[in-house]
Amino acid sequence: MREERLLLCHMLMPYVSDQEQQELDTTFGLPQDYETEDVTDLTDWIKNDY
Repeated sequence: MREERLLLCHMLMPYVSDQEQQELDTTFGLPQDYETEDVTDLTDWIKNDY
């Protein structure tokens, strides 16, 4: 079930070229530069199949 869900997520995720990613990084900054109060870490949520 987990594998199928990950496959679906991968299929729905849009492709981003290196140039487009660079533009996004320039516009929005890098995740390590974000204020911790503005970020919600969903790592445990994803790892625990919620």
